[in-house]
Amino acid sequence: MTPGGRIKRQLSDLKRWTNDWIVFWLLLSLLALAGCGFQENQSGTLNELDSITALTTTDIWAVGFASTGQGARPLVEQWNGRTWGTVPTPDVGKISALSGVAALTATDVWAVGRIDQGRAGYTTLIENWDGHAWKVIPSPNSPGSNDLRGVAVVSASDVWAVGETIPCYSPPALAASQQSNALARVRLAGSGSACEESPPPPPQPLIEHWDGSAWSIVPSPPLDPNTNQALLNKVVAFAPDNIWAAGFILTNHATTPGGGLLVEHWEGTAWQVVTGFDHGLRAETLAFLSSTNIWGVKDNSSSQKGYPPPTIQHWNGSVWSVVADPQKVSAPNYGIETLAASGPNDVWAIGGYYYSSSLPSPADHVFTMHWDGSVWRQVPCPSADGAGGDITASASLAPNDAWLVGEYSQSSSVQLIFMKHWDGHAWRVVPIPNPGT
Repeated sequence: MTPGGRIKRQLSDLKRWTNDWIVFWLLLSLLALAGCGFQENQSGTLNELDSITALTTTDIWAVGFASTGQGARPLVEQWNGRTWGTVPTPDVGKISALSGVAALTATDVWAVGRIDQGRAGYTTLIENWDGHAWKVIPSPNSPGSNDLRGVAVVSASDVWAVGETIPCYSPPALAASQQSNALARVRLAGSGSACEESPPPPPQPLIEHWDGSAWSIVPSPPLDPNTNQALLNKVVAFAPDNIWAAGFILTNHATTPGGGLLVEHWEGTAWQVVTGFDHGLRAETLAFLSSTNIWGVKDNSSSQKGYPPPTIQHWNGSVWSVVADPQKVSAPNYGIETLAASGPNDVWAIGGYYYSSSLPSPADHVFTMHWDGSVWRQVPCPSADGAGGDITASASLAPNDAWLVGEYSQSSSVQLIFMKHWDGHAWRVVPIPNPGT
């Protein structure tokens, strides 16, 4: 993995296990300064796609952000069956990004993210594709800073979005105005920032729902009283009364502090916390085929000898079981960043290799392996433009039609996106536009 990828993983590990939110906030600030994440890029080009959804073989969407030194703006790319092309989005501010995308039909696609409001923090960003253009749809914000990371569509009048809210201090009148269905944060004349605390309070889950006419905030279920921080970054919809959301939770128990997976379920009237899931699984790797068929990845602790292979697990509706990965791979130092599945006999585990001074760098930098219903097998995958990369998202339509998207550093000031397609025989790099190049 690239240095940026290692920093992100280290930050993820810290966020999973530390019980000190102040340390996390300081490292998050350092991460932004290092150029590894969503921010304003002062020089060069910084492109990233963080979510992909495949509606049909000729209609696939991917969203993220692009920065060319003049801020950061939403980036939307579409596959029409022949080529990838950039689709214009509304101008919503100097710094903004999209983190999740989901499609119902060719004329009803949703994307979610955030807008930087400066000292006032972030506000939610929700956009909809009606077949002709992307349009910003007003969305509510809890008092403080808000960010949406995942979206799922049940029907034209039933859409869910999840993320996080940092409940910063707000004057009572401002807090009341923020609870209205306004697109941007409303600030009182002469008042200070809505987020004046430094560092701000830790994040809490944010859940929003579209009923066909407006977005509204839906209460997240009560969490452990000792919860230090919690957020949601993935949501999957199977039916109006069967919605799953997953994220991260950190508890501050005096005897057993620690953090891990947070899973919530909507059964038609309220959200409930789901227990029984392996706490060490990462939410971003969960692949939901049904309520009784879920795949996940658990990282194992690193050592001086390198990074042991991750553990792949399967949920059958009642228990988790470990599913053995291949006994022989091209290099042992690999990690899995995303899972994609179209059915019980078609699951992809996709990631990359960790570089180590004690181990030679492998020829292939992207790692993929496939589950055919019986065993996992490693599948060779070419690197992007001869460079190592970090995988950000994936999607599978069928055993002979899968996609993965990632990023790689062309230089110290240029980060580009790459796209690869599996046609049933081999992974191939597919050209994709990179704004600013």
